[in-house]
Amino acid sequence: MAFSPTCVDSILLNLEIFFAKMDVQELLDNNAEIDAFEQLLEIEDNLEVLKLELRLVRTFFICARILWSNPEPAEKIIDRLVRLGSFLFSHQDSVKKNAMESHSLSLRLEEDAFSLLSDAFKLVQDCQNNIYSFKQDFEKFYITLLGCLSQSSSAALRDHELMEFMDSLLENLVNILLQDDCYGDVQLLIHALQEKIKFLKSFIVFAIYRGVEERQLADVLAHSQVVAVNAAYLSCLCWFDKDEEEVHDKVKLKISDLLEGIKPIDPRAHEIYIQVLTAPGLSGSPPTLNLVTISSVLGDFVDSLLGNIWDLLHCGRSFMVSMKILYEGLRFLRTILKNQQVKFDELDEQMIDLIVVVVNEAGIIICSLFPNHIAKGMDLAVTEFLEKIKLVKADLAPIYPRTSIFSFPSTRELDFIDLLLENLKGLANNIVYSVSLTKDRVQEVEEDLEFLKSRFENVAKYYNQHEKPQVLWSSIMEVTIRAEFVIHSLRGGDLSDSCCIPFNTIAEDIKLIKAEVLEIDDQEQGFISKKAVKISSSVPSESGISKTNEVMVPLSDQIEIVTTLLVRGSKKLEIVSILGMPGLGKTTLAKKLYNDPSVRCHFHTFAWSTVSQVYNGKNLLLEILVCIVPTKMKEVDLVEELYKRLKRNRYLIILDDLWDGEAWTLMEKSFPDDANGSRILLTSRNHKVALNVGPTNKLHHLRSLTDEESWELLRKKVFHNEECPPALHELGVQIAKNCKGLPLIVIIIAGILATREPDGWEEVAQRLSSYTVLGTEECRDILELSYRNLPDYLQRCLLYFGAFKEDQEIPIWRLKYLWIAEGFVQETEMKSLEDVAEEYMIDLIDRSLVMVAKRRSLGKIKTCHIHDLLHEFCVLKAKEENFLRFLHGNDDSCIYNVSSNIHRLGIYSKLELFERSILFCPRLRCLLLSADGCRYPFQQPNISFVFHIFKLLRVLDLGQFNVGDCFPSEVELLVELRFLAIKGTMRSIPSSIANLSNLETFLLDSNDAALPDTILNMNKLRHLHTIAQHTRFSFEKVNLDSSSILHSLDTLSTAWISYGQGIEKIVRKFPNIRELKCELDYEELAASTENRGSIVDLSFLNRLESLNIIHDDYATICKIEYHFPLNLKKLTLSYFPCGTVSTLGKLPNLEVLNLSYGPHDWKIWEMKEGEFPKLKTLRMGALCTLRWIGCDDSLPL
Repeated sequence: MAFSPTCVDSILLNLEIFFAKMDVQELLDNNAEIDAFEQLLEIEDNLEVLKLELRLVRTFFICARILWSNPEPAEKIIDRLVRLGSFLFSHQDSVKKNAMESHSLSLRLEEDAFSLLSDAFKLVQDCQNNIYSFKQDFEKFYITLLGCLSQSSSAALRDHELMEFMDSLLENLVNILLQDDCYGDVQLLIHALQEKIKFLKSFIVFAIYRGVEERQLADVLAHSQVVAVNAAYLSCLCWFDKDEEEVHDKVKLKISDLLEGIKPIDPRAHEIYIQVLTAPGLSGSPPTLNLVTISSVLGDFVDSLLGNIWDLLHCGRSFMVSMKILYEGLRFLRTILKNQQVKFDELDEQMIDLIVVVVNEAGIIICSLFPNHIAKGMDLAVTEFLEKIKLVKADLAPIYPRTSIFSFPSTRELDFIDLLLENLKGLANNIVYSVSLTKDRVQEVEEDLEFLKSRFENVAKYYNQHEKPQVLWSSIMEVTIRAEFVIHSLRGGDLSDSCCIPFNTIAEDIKLIKAEVLEIDDQEQGFISKKAVKISSSVPSESGISKTNEVMVPLSDQIEIVTTLLVRGSKKLEIVSILGMPGLGKTTLAKKLYNDPSVRCHFHTFAWSTVSQVYNGKNLLLEILVCIVPTKMKEVDLVEELYKRLKRNRYLIILDDLWDGEAWTLMEKSFPDDANGSRILLTSRNHKVALNVGPTNKLHHLRSLTDEESWELLRKKVFHNEECPPALHELGVQIAKNCKGLPLIVIIIAGILATREPDGWEEVAQRLSSYTVLGTEECRDILELSYRNLPDYLQRCLLYFGAFKEDQEIPIWRLKYLWIAEGFVQETEMKSLEDVAEEYMIDLIDRSLVMVAKRRSLGKIKTCHIHDLLHEFCVLKAKEENFLRFLHGNDDSCIYNVSSNIHRLGIYSKLELFERSILFCPRLRCLLLSADGCRYPFQQPNISFVFHIFKLLRVLDLGQFNVGDCFPSEVELLVELRFLAIKGTMRSIPSSIANLSNLETFLLDSNDAALPDTILNMNKLRHLHTIAQHTRFSFEKVNLDSSSILHSLDTLSTAWISYGQGIEKIVRKFPNIRELKCELDYEELAASTENRGSIVDLSFLNRLESLNIIHDDYATICKIEYHFPLNLKKLTLSYFPCGTVSTLGKLPNLEVLNLSYGPHDWKIWEMKEGEFPKLKTLRMGALCTLRWIGCDDSLPL
């Protein structure tokens, strides 16, 4: 008997039809039938579980075919087969009966909906009861079937049946992964099993397409059949016995064993794969396949081969050059087969045959590179593969325009060569030489690069203005980038010919370039002495930060018009839209209206949300709610919560930078209309978006500036409150006029003029007059002018903004730490790296390229952002110069089309896209990953490839998604790391963190993570932070007596320190710290019956400028005396003990004092004469009734 899954499909289809046509609204409207509605909801919940279980049954029936069609069942299990036969028939009869009942139910939809509910509920329950009644038999069946297959040498299923079986199995695995209770190690193993089954399926389909004979496929079909049946068995265990711990451990072990048997590292699997791949195939494409199917077959197999490259990396293979060649070749083919299928139609049969040969050869090489299977001649095979890829590229040039294989980061070219020379020195001292690679050859390359660098060092900024030097410089950068990868592989121990031969080729290329430079040196003497643009060499100080970026665009009439639309007119809820081109001042006008007194006094509730192109619906609603309720929100229905908060209030909501109607749809139901004059103000570049928002939308098109207004804005930005010198007035008016009324252009040009000597204004006026500044392209020209006006170090810093999302407010400290980690900031004798980085930021602000978003209490900058248009420019320019790529989106094209030569990546995408992207970018220096959501609930991401491939990383930011409850141990492989941010639920940091000897910044988002002893051995560590509220470090595992001292530590927050550990003892480990935030635990002191007094001496921290101490509740009953350092400028105390405040007035440099939650017995605070001589800001909150007595001489500032 042939067991068919069609009866299962029939049940699924009929139930879908029934519930799709059920009139839910009728149930909702009929209050008398509320019980029926609740019953419907219960049925729908059970239905989702039933669908998963029915699909498991469907796979089971396909397996049953194997049992009854196997031609060679072993005699000793015949009796078991007969007993199982009755179970199979009985279960099939039950499913058939359910199928007929579901069909009958679907035919009765014309009847009353309420009368059908009980029958539907009964049917769902019957189906589930039938499935669970056979649960034990399922397990027996699979065990029996596996026993049959182990004694059979042939496959029971034909290829098309096996494909159906695998498709059904893959659906089961996806459904299991979607369940809330599938997480942790099991989840990762199931996901890996899913990928390996895809590999087997694509392997077989590819072999069939090649025309491999059936007899040569027998072994791989039998192997795949056993794997699939095992996976089906494990799927049932995962679902039906998921709550049993023993089964949980059994499943993990069995999946791990199964995975090892699929990989080419397994001897039998390797033999099977090589046998099929080396088997001769029929020439030409099978006539039954169209081009779309062919591209899909080839593309799926290419994806699987890319996955096997990852497995090679996990095996610790050192063939990095070979893998890079394979990776780049396969990625090129994938682009043709997956991302540009339309062009695939233009390929002739001969080219398709060549692609098939290349893919097949790649499969042979990859299988042969696994440990224990390395065949002779692999270097030659890789070379031949590369030649075929070049041939494919050459033949496809008319269809797929070729691009340079190597591009270079032009903003860091000389720095890049310096790094390469440093690595060459390390190579010369640390490798074992061979006949193919001699020490003399390495030293020759080093000397030649030194020569070339010295020739171009003074002209790197201007090389693009001269044709011959430009060509040579491009050649130098191309060959050095090739050299960098080979050198890294050699340092890693890969001394194969596939690595040594390319190095020798590179050495010859460098000699040829050197000869060309010497040949033209006499002819091109003039190009080095090109006159440079005059740029002010002085770096502005903090006190000199201009407030010009806060100058209001002079549009008073526009403010009046929009104010009228907001506070007058209909009582109904209305939407007011400010429309205009980028840089016209829409957001600036909205901010002015938001803070306008006449507007503030009209509305009761205010909120602001910046939407932009990349947004998250939940975050938008939270952003509005936080404005209304500035407290931490619990997990609630945000739409409903916002609606309640706005109900019966006259509110004004600003939705800034709306790009599409979808964002509005997500929020629309949250805004009640109480006919009280509430308004929503939105800004947008897109007229159609504003029109589609609602019928009550009032559109206001923001006008451009007049020539006079442009000049007024330019003058204020450049000269502040001073008058323009008469000699520059005419030029200034001309420049303002050429800005064509666009405020952004005026502001950018003002930034350029502010750094020019007076004789440089004419050059700006002449260059600006050649542009028609009307749209984005024209703005780009102006931005290009501003960009080229920056020194190299500021160009790099500005382009780094392209790694963040549009409209994102970025903390200054984060940017400073990133710039330092990247090596952009040069330390001076008198200033720290952090101080120099802050000066860079101030310079960019004064040039009107970066805008201040928030300031700190002392006037320092807290957060910053850049204009949308400038952000777009940074993204494009960074991509153009191969400096950085910013990727966002939720489709394959977002991630896959990335050059392997890229140095920095900022990724904002779904986590599963990043996981399956198989990015092979071994030169990557920086990865900022902000994955949006998970594929499955509670999923722990599988990102181990980051640590195995991106070994040159200096910056790794994984702080935007949860990596799980274990700190990833592979991090220790990234020995070049300077900046590490990570988020998880781990309770401790492993001692191996100290292997990151170059780490400067460590940011962690995890509650109460204990630091290891070894943290104090990280001599270069400068910043140790927790990056979320209510998170902290502890030093409970640190042996303070034997540990080292962190002399370089500059900032630390938040450290949890207990009195018993010795507060001073711990803090003395950081003698040069400038900013410290800590939570102090005085429970042990409070428990003491003899003495609750203590002196905490911090006066030895001579460099400490900012101190934030959060005490526990016990501190208020203790007598604690603090000795603070005299250099302290900012002090924050929470839950502080009695007597602490009395000594604060004597701190001579204290400028900011924040006090909250003081002792209950603190009733009077009397300031004495001469206290707080420099205090500028005093904040007090959550204090008991306090009488504050001052005198004439206290608080002189």
